[in-house]
Amino acid sequence: MRTKKKTLIEVDSFELEEAIRQHFGRDYELIPMKEWGNDQEHAITVDGTLDDYNTEKVEAFKNLTEPGMFLLRSLMNSMAADGVIEKGEYLVTVCW
Repeated sequence: MRTKKKTLIEVDSFELEEAIRQHFGRDYELIPMKEWGNDQEHAITVDGTLDDYNTEKVEAFKNLTEPGMFLLRSLMNSMAADGVIEKGEYLVTVCW
């Protein structure tokens, strides 16, 4: 059996929401946006890069013209590009 070890950055979903609020200056409710349930974990790769389409979506989010559905990875990549969070493999834990 082949296996591979990875280093993960674990973050609570509510702490991630707060970091997004602080960085972008607006509310973002992760759980309903992603339709996540209680006691779940979700892996997200953050490399700090955005293509033109996602750059436009993040700018629209900042300008309050985009609700933020399906933007979590892009928001996190934008935060990594701005030096707010580090690049890497994130494990977002959901528990309430």
